[in-house]
Amino acid sequence: MGHVQMQPLRFGQAQGKRGRRFFRWFCIHAFRILLFLLNYGLFTSLKSGLQSLKSEKEGLKDSKKQPFNSEKLFMGQLAYHSTTGNEVEAFSLTDEEWNTIWNDPIGTWLMPKTNWPAIPKVSIRGLRFFAHKSGYPLPLPKPKSYAHTRLQIDIVQAARSLGFKANLEVDGCCPDGTSWIADVLAESETGRKIVFEVQLSSQHLRDFKMRTEKYRLSGVSVCWLLPEKTVGMRLMKSIIYENEDYYRKNGMFLADCETLITFGLSISGKDKDSYPSPFPPLRFGRGQYIKRLELKEVIHGMMSDFPSWQEPDWIWNDKTG
Repeated sequence: MGHVQMQPLRFGQAQGKRGRRFFRWFCIHAFRILLFLLNYGLFTSLKSGLQSLKSEKEGLKDSKKQPFNSEKLFMGQLAYHSTTGNEVEAFSLTDEEWNTIWNDPIGTWLMPKTNWPAIPKVSIRGLRFFAHKSGYPLPLPKPKSYAHTRLQIDIVQAARSLGFKANLEVDGCCPDGTSWIADVLAESETGRKIVFEVQLSSQHLRDFKMRTEKYRLSGVSVCWLLPEKTVGMRLMKSIIYENEDYYRKNGMFLADCETLITFGLSISGKDKDSYPSPFPPLRFGRGQYIKRLELKEVIHGMMSDFPSWQEPDWIWNDKTG
């Protein structure tokens, strides 16, 4: 019987067949994994988008029930209707009007100057305000503190109660085109215009003078409301230092400036997230000429031109002696 000799399989051939099988297996499974990831990624992205939209809508509905726990945003008091252009003030709206704005679709109300959708919110202290909808691509306006905003509102309400026209965040410009924005602009029936500037943070004396000059060139008078023991004290020291020659000549300090009318607030310049209730009187003048005035007295006196400069002092000339 003949013997059949088997040809041994070479090592290289065996390895080649195994390699091809593994490569096919790897490609099939890699393709399946890729399809799974693509499908899963698309699904999760869609799901995430829907959840975000749902959360945003629910947040708008529930925000009047849950106060917004942040006051580092720009707490704007003004918004305007995207179709009619009508402007509203958060602080002066009735509850019914405020709730109507809550339920309006996003984009119905826009923020001034940026024209970005305005979202109505309520701060943890109960202050109504408008904030920019998330996603604004440019730098947002500098936020104002709770105390700053509250004082602006109180000035407007007090001025209106006295019969004056008063508005927040009023734009204006000098004859040369230089622009300014007044914290509060009040106007009498005779056309006298007074700007009330709230300055809770220190600024250089030259900035006080520069900003005051802008208003003067525009035919508008201005007074400054500032914390007496912080901003007011630093401003006084700067004025004294600038007028050293006056001291050498007259033997007394010149602690006020003819171009700057200031009222001292008995509040802290550091804690800008608190606000006193009731609001304390404001200080005007120094030494024997000091007056402690209620906010309405300040507004009435400014509109009636009571402050009188008699170097080196400001005097409250209310004709009462």
